Amino acid sequence: TAKQIASLTTSQIVALSSDQEAALTTVQIGALTNKQIAGFSSSQIASLTVGQAGSFSVAAIKAFSTAQIQALGTQDLAGLTTAQLGAITAAQLAGLTTDEIASLTTSAIQALSPSAISGLTTSQLAVLTSDSIAHLTAKQIASLTTSQIVALSSDQEAALTTVQIASLTSKQILSLDPLQIQALLSYQKMALISVV
Repeated sequence: TAKQIASLTTSQIVALSSDQEAALTTVQIGALTNKQIAGFSSSQIASLTVGQAGSFSVAAIKAFSTAQIQALGTQDLAGLTTAQLGAITAAQLAGLTTDEIASLTTSAIQALSPSAISGLTTSQLAVLTSDSIAHLTAKQIASLTTSQIVALSSDQEAALTTVQIASLTSKQILSLDPLQIQALLSYQKMALISVV
């Protein structure tokens, strides 16, 4: 039962066989404490089904180590709820591979907190599609570091909406070179013209 699972020690969690782990129900996984979750090895996390991975509480996802988040893999990440994705920290997100980042849907990326978005490495940011960039919220755009802003490709810059461009901070704008600023102004003008 969930109550029995909740009483297991971390050493008992570590000792679970793959068959025992596979037999854990979504209710039982949801009952795990953060301390118990810390006992899961990366290989144990990697062997979870999509349904099992989606059963962790929001608090549990936040408590995952970077290695545990990395172990989820692309299918498990795709199975996380928007609330679970919103709990991912900047350090956890920075630990994902570029393939894992590239596998995130636009709605999954929108679910990430602005502070998590600021944790993306420039390599991770580079794999986001123009569509993903266009769907970032104004708060997510404002949270980007100057290194991230400067690293945007011309296609990603062109995908920025007028709302996103308006949300850029003065520090972000000052980090851009004159050509990037001119391009952003041009994109904004083109967007305004297409509205008229």
